[in-house]
Amino acid sequence: MISAACKIEFIPAGQPAIVLVDAGGWLETLPRLVARQNLYEPDGIGLADGFIKPLGGVLVDISFATIAEPASASDMWAAFLDCLPPTLTGALIITGGGKVTIYAPAVMPSTTPELPGPDAMVIKRYQIQAALPVTVDA
Repeated sequence: MISAACKIEFIPAGQPAIVLVDAGGWLETLPRLVARQNLYEPDGIGLADGFIKPLGGVLVDISFATIAEPASASDMWAAFLDCLPPTLTGALIITGGGKVTIYAPAVMPSTTPELPGPDAMVIKRYQIQAALPVTVDA
């Protein structure tokens, strides 16, 4: 487990913010961020004279898992059952170190909870796709 150095929240369009992990909360591993550009191959895949042309628009894939240690068994099951809807659109906000990083627009296509284990922890895996971020002073 890793103590989160920043607060990560998702703000769905037209709704209040959802705190995914607060500063000092627990992460399974450090968040993974991978940027990629949309591409297409106009001549078809596998052709000898084929080429790849950039479509533009960089996408950032962000994935991380949070760990919660509920105080009681009923809190543990409530945390497990409290999954977000399958797809949310809005903005991902990361706050820490005197900076605010905003990924907008952002889509959270999935939140996958793991069944609570014998160690009384609830792990939720988040996957988010977003545009390049903008960072401002807090």
